[in-house]
Amino acid sequence: MAQEWRAFRHRLAMHDYRNDPWLSGFIDGEGCFTRCTAPGAGGRSYYRPRFSLALRWDDKPLLESLRDQLGGSVNDSRNAMVGKRQRGFAWMLAGRDDLAGLVAYLERFPLRSRKAAQYEAWLEMWADYLAGGPAIPCEARGRPISAPAA
Repeated sequence: MAQEWRAFRHRLAMHDYRNDPWLSGFIDGEGCFTRCTAPGAGGRSYYRPRFSLALRWDDKPLLESLRDQLGGSVNDSRNAMVGKRQRGFAWMLAGRDDLAGLVAYLERFPLRSRKAAQYEAWLEMWADYLAGGPAIPCEARGRPISAPAA
């Protein structure tokens, strides 16, 4: 069993996800384009764009392979339960370079589900983030990042 697990992890590590449209479909189903709020100078809060993809604990090797190729981090959600049954892990992208790589990937392999509308709204914040320096004051973004109503 341990040998099979090592072989599985090796196959995941050897796959080039940066050039595989599969990841776009996976993001369509499991990804989340959002923002985080960070404290700033003078007591102001700032928005920063973020992307996450959370899975059960036994899919951690896949998340680690994505992290190794596309950047970001894999966080152990020890206190969070996925589906109220399993411990989970999340692949998170929040840095400028990591998010730029994801945006470039999704230009090559566009999203095709309802998530595409959420991504388009997120891209507006991404453009503001790039133009405005390291973060955007919360008061500069009046509306939440969400897909337009259908």
